[in-house]
Amino acid sequence: MDDHRKITDYLKSIKEQFFVLDAPSSRAQKIVIKGLSEPTDIVDIKTDLESQSYTIEKVAQLTKTKTKLPLPIFMVETKKFPNSPDILKELTKCCYMKVSVDTFRKRPGATQCCNCKWFHHSSVSSTRDA
Repeated sequence: MDDHRKITDYLKSIKEQFFVLDAPSSRAQKIVIKGLSEPTDIVDIKTDLESQSYTIEKVAQLTKTKTKLPLPIFMVETKKFPNSPDILKELTKCCYMKVSVDTFRKRPGATQCCNCKWFHHSSVSSTRDA
């Protein structure tokens, strides 16, 4: 990991354009929570999960693809730690409601970067121009 940081710092210093693919072990675990009502606030969900000793990075409400209407399904990103509880097996209640938890399945098709329009990486890890 230290070599990785040295290489990316060097490329930034010479203003070279590049993109980085994160290692699967360093990526956040994405899960889906079903069973909450549609108008549930994402801040309330994050606060409730953190009170249950989960480390939460992000909570987002999923929407329909074409109409962009909000669905009663929430995507949660958690950090992976060796001693952290497994949210997939242990989470049964959130915001005083019984919920079901499943792994997140992304949309079919390749990921496309918004910066350079290339495939299989996101704009978060890209410094390329269009």
